[in-house]
Amino acid sequence: MRIRKGLSQGTLARLSELDQGFISALEGNRKEPGAGTIMALCRALDVTPNELLMGSDNEGVTSHTAERSRVFSGAPWEREAGYCRAIRVGDRIDVAGTTAVVDGDIVHPDDPFQQTLVVVSIIKNAIEELGGRMADVVRMRIFVTDADYIADAARAFRQSRMHEIVPVMTAVVVKALVNPHLVIEIEAEAIVQ
Repeated sequence: MRIRKGLSQGTLARLSELDQGFISALEGNRKEPGAGTIMALCRALDVTPNELLMGSDNEGVTSHTAERSRVFSGAPWEREAGYCRAIRVGDRIDVAGTTAVVDGDIVHPDDPFQQTLVVVSIIKNAIEELGGRMADVVRMRIFVTDADYIADAARAFRQSRMHEIVPVMTAVVVKALVNPHLVIEIEAEAIVQ
């Protein structure tokens, strides 16, 4: 990104108010940037965190950086907030909190059973894109807006055969999700065997 923008390490150091040696260490993969460093570099380069870390066009792609592989859903908030749908580091895959949003639209508003089926499908696709299988899932965290929805989620898990995997699970009742029509959000962790 620095070279593409025609900047020397010294110029980037001045613009970002970071030490030039630190920038050299970042570029040589000898240091890992923290959130403050990433934001300083983004301001200096006039890019989003996602563009800095993944390049400028990442919709629906898998990106490989060092030992990390990432999957992006293409949702606009990934670019705005600088996160990805799922990441694989070594044999571990972590899937971000996932809701029943497909192509920017809420699928099955206010229906916890159908939303769970959609979410499990999205999670499955992300894990498979990173070389894992649903059988590799070891932990799931479920966030619901009503305690009664846990039974609907359990029924959807049985239908999608999640009960055969038997990961550890945590279910948490929350006041709300990012949209009032979203009633369930699920995170997943997998260890690829």
